[in-house]
Amino acid sequence: MRRYITLALTQLCRSKPDVIKTAYADVIKLLIEAARHDTSSEELSKLLRCTALTKAHIDKFCQFHANYKEQLQENLETIGNGLPHIIDVDWRIDYCIKSSINDSAGIPNYNISLSTMKHGNIQSVQFMCTIQELQELVLKLKDAARHIEKLTNP
Repeated sequence: MRRYITLALTQLCRSKPDVIKTAYADVIKLLIEAARHDTSSEELSKLLRCTALTKAHIDKFCQFHANYKEQLQENLETIGNGLPHIIDVDWRIDYCIKSSINDSAGIPNYNISLSTMKHGNIQSVQFMCTIQELQELVLKLKDAARHIEKLTNP
């Protein structure tokens, strides 16, 4: 179907297919971002006046946006645009005395279980790491928390 759209647009626009694909992708991105940020038709019209589009094209685009904005927002809600939230952490230490799989005898392994929530669904993410990997994870989390604190408290 994409090929059909590209061929039809190529015949209509009489331009190179790669230029048409790029323009098509940019129009779709603009529609999605406008729906994601709940942009009104008036705000979108003001934004598009800075471009080389004619008033008729801007009005047509804004009308299209107004007609499909709610449907796009509903689709974005089902897809989601955020990462899951960590709601709980469980951990335990396993001390492997000897293993037939690898030579990591005598090294403690940490089993981490993160409970996450996205769109009301709770899922569990589990992984195993060494003490060095766990320390690196904790340092990265602390660094991210410091960075967020700097952004929120100027």
